[in-house]
Amino acid sequence: MNYLEKELVDKVKSDNIVYDFLNNVVLDGTWFWDLENPENEWMSPNFWTTLGYDPKEMPHNANAWQNIIHPDDFILAKENLIKHFNNPDFPYDQVVRYNHKNGNTIWIRCKGMCIRDKQGKPIRMLGVHTKVSALILNQIEEVKENPNNYRASVLSSVLNGKHDEQLNTIKSKNLVQTNLNQQENENYLLSKGHSFNELSEETKSIIRKEVFGENANKYPAELVGFLFLDRENEPQIGSFISDVSERIDLKELLRKRDELLSMLADNTSDSLLIFNEKMELTYASPSFERIIGISIDKFPIEAKKLNYLHPEDANFVFESYYHAVSNNNKDLVIQHRAIHASKGEIWLEDYANFEYDDENVFKKAFIISRDITQRKQLELKLQKESEKRRQIAELLVESKEKSKEDLYKDLHDGVNQLLFASKLSIENAGISDNKSLSNALEYLTSAIEEIRKIALESTSQFIFNDCFLSAIIDYFMKINVNSKLKFSVDNRITEQLYINDTIRKHIFRICQELAQNAIKHSHGTKMFFRFIHKDGNIILITKDNGIGIQNSNQVGIGLKSIKDRVYLMNGKVRFFNNLFQGLAVYIEVKLT
Repeated sequence: MNYLEKELVDKVKSDNIVYDFLNNVVLDGTWFWDLENPENEWMSPNFWTTLGYDPKEMPHNANAWQNIIHPDDFILAKENLIKHFNNPDFPYDQVVRYNHKNGNTIWIRCKGMCIRDKQGKPIRMLGVHTKVSALILNQIEEVKENPNNYRASVLSSVLNGKHDEQLNTIKSKNLVQTNLNQQENENYLLSKGHSFNELSEETKSIIRKEVFGENANKYPAELVGFLFLDRENEPQIGSFISDVSERIDLKELLRKRDELLSMLADNTSDSLLIFNEKMELTYASPSFERIIGISIDKFPIEAKKLNYLHPEDANFVFESYYHAVSNNNKDLVIQHRAIHASKGEIWLEDYANFEYDDENVFKKAFIISRDITQRKQLELKLQKESEKRRQIAELLVESKEKSKEDLYKDLHDGVNQLLFASKLSIENAGISDNKSLSNALEYLTSAIEEIRKIALESTSQFIFNDCFLSAIIDYFMKINVNSKLKFSVDNRITEQLYINDTIRKHIFRICQELAQNAIKHSHGTKMFFRFIHKDGNIILITKDNGIGIQNSNQVGIGLKSIKDRVYLMNGKVRFFNNLFQGLAVYIEVKLT
């Protein structure tokens, strides 16, 4: 290595003055891109000053420059970038057009190189900009002064969309590759059966053609002219043709979609809002003014400057949309309050659809906003009525519980005491040798014990102290002793399952109500109770072989009490009535 070369390399590494000279004097911009976090890209200050922007106002974000590059050149840059990623030998080097802040077009030569990790994966991208607008303007002046000059005519044909002067690269179905000059190229294509019919001229440097291939198929093609420097650093003009069938088809689909959306937006009662990648409102349908009571005269407008959201719901709305976009969600449905200009508080329901590019970067949001104020008011009314019904049900159940407990307390404290006193009198009389009186004494003892058990079972403490299902099984065993209707229990719930006291009490009382109702009205001989634990729910299924409910329009107090208890547990109950085949009941209650 030459000593001066080595010295320069060392200077670049150690001395910022050399770097600043190369960056600020030799180049018109430097950029460094984080491919692992593609939203982050550093651009040097002269990157922005070349394009007329204040570097302090521009973010180090890839979207910043993507918004001012010519759309067609952006596609070309992306295609070359992918090729460079896939093949390090493919140079990332092209001339592109940027929109200067003053509205003029700036021609920039953009070169870059990919930095890879040990596995060859692209992790960073280093690039430089060189302004070449002066070269192109000089060529245009040369065209005016020397229209017969070959190089000038080539540039003229590219910029004015007349013919393809030289095809360096051809990317199209069944198209041939050639490096012929303008006249030779035209003759060659004609001899091969190709003809060009100009369709449209989008810019001064892009020519849209319709190409007929050798198989007589017709393809839309695009001819792009660009300026490059050869090895002798001489400016040259090149061009390439690419098949743009898919792009045109996609644009047509997008155009039709936009037309359909516009038609729907203009004729629907719901409002359509469209936000861009910066979350700026770019479109609001005419119905927006009717729903909100305000009109928007100028677009775009920042989302946070839209002051129609209810102050207490604004953060919820913004956080919901931010979370959806951050997670690349496709859809979102939320309800929130808004402030109508004259009506005051209203309710809206938003149906949002989000669009992302191939790298999952957010691009657009389409939001259909619907006024649901009447529906919400009805829901709130039903909610209040439901709460009122719950309170009534709780009062009825509590009242019934208290009545039972008071009744059995009276039995225990009153009747039971009289029976106990009668027993003591007989025993103290010393006439226990009399067989009849002895039997009466036994009956009195059994009656006293039975009243004690009934009094205990009437209280919630009986359910809580004992195993829940054991208490139910014991209850049915005692009934079976003197009842013609025999009860059986199929328990599929483990004793370890936790059931809170409220659900224990309600289910036990429901079992009592069902059993007593069947004894009084079913005229059956068998009835089973099945308990199941499934997906965090307790399921109770009962079925008897009686006559069923003869008049389905008359629901007894017992069945109504069952409905109230299930309602209080936020459960669901269904009655399956089969005349002369019995009544089946299905109850499902969540444990949490």
